Amino acid sequence: MKLHLDPATAKNAITGYGEGYVIVNRQRFERSLVVLPERLLLDWPPSRFDELAPEHLAALADLDREIILLGTGSRLRFPRPEIIQSLIERGIGVEVMDVQAACRTYNILLAEERRVAAALLILSSGSTLFLYTDGLNEATNADDLMRPFLGGAARQGRSYFTLRYDRILGWVIDGGAVHGINLYRQRKGEKAPQLVGFFMRTPAIDGSPGKSGQLTYTARAVIADKEIGKPSAAVTVTWDQS
Repeated sequence: MKLHLDPATAKNAITGYGEGYVIVNRQRFERSLVVLPERLLLDWPPSRFDELAPEHLAALADLDREIILLGTGSRLRFPRPEIIQSLIERGIGVEVMDVQAACRTYNILLAEERRVAAALLILSSGSTLFLYTDGLNEATNADDLMRPFLGGAARQGRSYFTLRYDRILGWVIDGGAVHGINLYRQRKGEKAPQLVGFFMRTPAIDGSPGKSGQLTYTARAVIADKEIGKPSAAVTVTWDQS
């Protein structure tokens, strides 16, 4: 995946990623690393999830971060509690996710000027679907980033707030009228679109597009757990794994 770098910032942004690599400010890295807004740590030892040890996370405790994103490779895997215990004891938030999600979340928190670090386990080689981003939103066509959300199909509802407790982050307040979106994918020859997933905030991404071919994506706004309005304009791409 290739992302667009915002030229207005000199901080480290993750401008691309795929199986076996990440790109930071257009420089490609094919091994595990830790990405901070102001610097890169290229000598982070673990290369596989099974190699993670308490000292690998303890080494990040002195980075003066409020939250550390742990990207566990191509799929989400939860480390043993003792591996992240040193960060919890220091009051540092830890979010565990796959590398793709960690890259997207890092860019969002970077745009919010949060003190964030992304510790990424880079495992294997491969390819993925190309998308574009403006830092928060993603599209398969760069021009689509200039269009209104869902083509104006989503109507604004009443504002509300949801309060929940996270054992790592503490009390979290989520607010907004639009709960999120349902992303749909329809492969050429299929009779109906298939739900890719529900996303509480953009970017919404198809992390498993499957075999090569022509793919058409649409989205539906979700308010109070119900789809509202009309589907977004369709975006059709040709997905080639080669």
